Amino acid sequence: MLLLALPPTLSEPSSSYRWRFRIQETYMKDNKVVTCLTNAGDCHPRGCSRLLALQLQHSFSSTHGTRTINLGYFCFTFHQTEPYCQERAKWVEEYGGCPYWSCRIHYIKFNTGSHSVNSLEASYGGSQVCLYIPDPWDNRWATGVTAKGYQPGYYTHPTNLKIWRLYEQVVP
Repeated sequence: MLLLALPPTLSEPSSSYRWRFRIQETYMKDNKVVTCLTNAGDCHPRGCSRLLALQLQHSFSSTHGTRTINLGYFCFTFHQTEPYCQERAKWVEEYGGCPYWSCRIHYIKFNTGSHSVNSLEASYGGSQVCLYIPDPWDNRWATGVTAKGYQPGYYTHPTNLKIWRLYEQVVP
């Protein structure tokens, strides 16, 4: 009997393609519109079957004295349930779905290291905000998801987010 052991790198199926998430952030900084596009995160090489953390460029933090706090939130258009908050409604462009009193809100929380695999979450880990996506395989991510990100308190210019998944060749 001949036993053949392959090194782990050869026993894995090779793929030069991967599901990659991108985030386009548009926000105001020093009275100017800033847009940045990031490769936010990749799914596991075998597919998008588990929780995925995506890092944002814009910090959404607020400094009060010597303490930095995080009280911001996101409104995702796909999570809105009121008819006046759906796609193509007047509230979508301005608020990301709904005005505050009826928006399904995702608050940015301090990172505790524990994240739900059943709901969309956002956390702050000291300098950056991460979105935790429980369902990266869902088709809505392939077509693109829009959201608004709000700074702490009443902020007149929310950050516009567009998040999407694409199948892209990985270049070493």
